[in-house]
Amino acid sequence: MYILIAFPAISRANFKEGIVTSSVVVFRVFGAGELSRDIFLTQIELLVIGLGSAMLVNMAYMPKGEGRLMEIRREVDGLFSIVFSHISLTLREPGHVWDGNELIEANKAVEQGITESNRALENQMLQPDVAWNVYFYMRKEQLENIQAMMHLISQIYERLPHGELAANLFDQMSQDVVTETYTGKTEKLLGELEVKFKEMELPRTREEFEMRSAILQLCRELEYFLKISKKNKAPTGPANPGRKLSRGKS
Repeated sequence: MYILIAFPAISRANFKEGIVTSSVVVFRVFGAGELSRDIFLTQIELLVIGLGSAMLVNMAYMPKGEGRLMEIRREVDGLFSIVFSHISLTLREPGHVWDGNELIEANKAVEQGITESNRALENQMLQPDVAWNVYFYMRKEQLENIQAMMHLISQIYERLPHGELAANLFDQMSQDVVTETYTGKTEKLLGELEVKFKEMELPRTREEFEMRSAILQLCRELEYFLKISKKNKAPTGPANPGRKLSRGKS
């Protein structure tokens, strides 16, 4: 009856970690064959000794996940850099063929990073650091943003001066995404590009209008990508030299 009732209730209450401990106590009381004050005191003493010893061992020999998380982060940033390089190349050469495998690999790496960062956070009893969670959830949000970029890039099938100018943005982005801080270089280039777009002649054909619209929207998506990064990390500058926010990057 205990197993049938208690296990589902504990699981539903999100206390799965307590199932084994509570079961040990219940079965020891069941094995004793009686309910008494001494039995309960003994169980409490055993819990204090067992859980206290486990806590001390965990605090002394807590597994360090920093190295693994750093490795995953570098993998994610490297894949993002490759994706932006391919977008840049496609803007310059619309006939460029790319299978998009890096996006799939990046998604797997981000999900793995979220799992590892959650595990590391659970192991931190004192002063838990949520920086890695912030970083990987930021990348997950940005992956959705890149998916929208891929839909737009598929609508550009001819070479245009606007595409060449936008390609320079993604060239810079492929470098910024693997830097330790938010440099703001791509954001600055984006602002300059918007001014140039307004000064250029209007499209002459419907096809040109549609492709230029896709390029403009692509720049808007990149702007949103940068806002996500900027929200989760500190920029470089004289006021905060060398300062880095959590694990975030451009």
